[in-house]
Amino acid sequence: WAPLFYALLACCCKELRYFEALSVWDEMPERDEIAYNMMINLSSRTRHLDEARKLFDEMPSRSLVASGVTYCALLNGLAAQPDHAEALAVLQAMKQEPRLDATTDWDQVYLLVISAFGR
Repeated sequence: WAPLFYALLACCCKELRYFEALSVWDEMPERDEIAYNMMINLSSRTRHLDEARKLFDEMPSRSLVASGVTYCALLNGLAAQPDHAEALAVLQAMKQEPRLDATTDWDQVYLLVISAFGR
């Protein structure tokens, strides 16, 4: 069933259908980093930033490690907020993670943080 849930979640996220995606999320039998990335990105894009933060903070308790994609999904939401301090704190946390160096699109990361300062 997992591929069906991923396909449904991906469709909801692509169409910015936040509440429908939450329904799929609640029914998913297992969630991995990719599913979290989709939901954090959707939550950020639809201005449900508290939910994006909650999902991001929940990942370690599920033995999931945030990737550069995960951080960028969160930064996407923070870039639309007037509080740039949190975006800067996320950047600083990312810089403390050597495993992100080779796999992260740092140009995008810095652009998102700079965008947060522009609000």
